[in-house]
Parts: sequence; C-alpha cells; structure tokens
Amino acid sequence: MKILDVLNIIQKTHCISATDLKTSIEDLFNEKSNNNISKDFITLNKVMRSCFSLSFIARFTGKAVTVTGDESAFHNLFVSLAKEDLYRLALYVADKGLKVYPLSSDLLTDYIVSSVQSNKLICSIKRKKCINALMRIPRNLWTSQAYTSYINYLISELMRVKLSKFIQKQIEESIITFRENIPFNENSYYIESCFYDALNKPQESRDILEKALVESEIFPTKCASKLTKMYLDIAEYNKAIYILLQSKRNIACFKDTEDIGNICFYLMLSRLGKYFFCKDELSKYELEKLYTDSLEDFRIINKMNFYTNEAHSLYARLDNLSTIFSAETGYIL
Repeated sequence: MKILDVLNIIQKTHCISATDLKTSIEDLFNEKSNNNISKDFITLNKVMRSCFSLSFIARFTGKAVTVTGDESAFHNLFVSLAKEDLYRLALYVADKGLKVYPLSSDLLTDYIVSSVQSNKLICSIKRKKCINALMRIPRNLWTSQAYTSYINYLISELMRVKLSKFIQKQIEESIITFRENIPFNENSYYIESCFYDALNKPQESRDILEKALVESEIFPTKCASKLTKMYLDIAEYNKAIYILLQSKRNIACFKDTEDIGNICFYLMLSRLGKYFFCKDELSKYELEKLYTDSLEDFRIINKMNFYTNEAHSLYARLDNLSTIFSAETGYIL
C-alpha cells in the first residue's frame, strides 16, 4: 500500500490500522529507486501527524483519526519508524499506543528510547513516568524487546554520566534478570556485549558473543555478525570464516538473500585478509582453495544481483584487495 493511498483513506474514513501504516512505511523505504522519496516523505510526515499529533489535528484536520491495532501492532509500527531513525514520528506512535495499552512493557520502553532523542521537557517528565510504570510490571512479564530497549537506555545513561557505578549495577542486574526470565535468548547476549563495549572491554564483549553461539536456542545471527566484524578488526580471519560459514548455512535455510549477500562479501574479505596476513605460510592447495571459495562467493553475489547499502560500502575495499590478489597470484577474481 502506497503512502499516498493511506493518506486518501485517512481523509475519507478518519480510520486506519497500525498494521497498514507499518506496511506502507516499509514499502516506502524498501523501494530501491524511488525518485519521489522527498515528496513521499512529506506525505508520510503528514499521515503520521494526522494520526498522532493532537496539535496538528486541531490546526489542520479538525477531526481525530482512529488508529486501530493491538499493542504488538503499535510496537511494530514504532520499530519500522525507529529503524529509519524517525524517532520524532516514532514517539507519536509510542505515546498513542500507551494511551490504549498503558501496561505494555514494549510500548513503555519504546517511549523511553524515543524520548531520549528529544530535548523537550515534557518528554523527559513522561519518560520518568514510563520508567516508574515499567518498574511496577513484574520482570517475568517483560518481553525480550522490553529488556533490550531498557538496558540500551541504561547504557546511554551510563555513557552520559561518565560510567556511574550505580547505573552499571542496574545494567548488570537487568542482564541477569533478563537471562533468568528468558533463557538462551540472543538479545541478552548481544546487549551484554554492548555493555562491555561501553566499558571498553573488547575481550569480554567477544567472550559473551562466543557464549551466545554455544548457548542460544536459535542460531544467533546478530551476535554472529558482530563477532565476525570484531574478529576481522583483530585479524582473526580463520575464526571469522568459521562463523561466517555457520551463518551462511543457517540463513540459507530461510532464503534471506540480503543477509546471504552480506555474508558472502565478508567471507571474501576474510579470505583475502587471510591471504595478505599469512600468504607466505599458505600451501599451494590452501591458496587454490581460498581462491575457489572466494570465486564461489563472488558468483553468488553476482547471481543475486543484489547489493545492500552495507555491501556498497564494502565493495570498494573488496575490489582493491581482489585486484592486488590477482596480480600477485595470477588467480583472477
């Protein structure tokens, strides 16, 4: 559903579902070559304010729009906006959702996260109320997303007040409670890694991500992706390749072409990095295998003809390394 179609529905019926809003927003940002993106963004802004901004409604439309949906629908709409860094619009959604579902741990943390992006005093006041309301909800009723968002908020506060011991203890206790109530959930390991990053403890950060690979019930793709990049930063190419191959096998089962494309890029970077780091130690067989494996990944990327934004930024590095590799070895990539 196009965003302009949503605006027409709102103007005619004064009613729209949160799910339809989410779908139109995702369609808008998923269009790879949208020549009208600026115009569509203006329409999106008008749609969201027509649905959620009381001051906008009072000044321009004169009639409130009813947004329907359960708490998950409001939360998913919030996520779609936050993913594009549209936190001001996302704040509208969290605020409206809380009026209908005031005890939703997801929506409370949504408001807490998005309100941090605003310097308005009213947001700060309501954020404190949301935190107090969240603390009154039993921890076993919190969702994985609620734990993750709340701990993320605490980490941002930890950085703002220069590593407060009190906030640090709050984070540690929240991570323990998270894992007690939702065991083996990938997000608990990932957010703990982010906590160690804030403390400038890279080894502890890598250790907890490695633990996630062993303990998570479902293959932890987000943890694996972060750990791979950390290994590349410290030239641990064999470890990076091992994790990437695990990720590739897992994601191939779900036919997620975007993630497979990124994995193939990182596999090629890891293999070429391995060549340049220890080329004098590679046997002829190892060099040939490195070449054929890289060539296979390159063919997969070309076959999909799909480049993500991340892949675009990687391609320049890859092109430079592959040119040098071909010149030194005679193997053409």
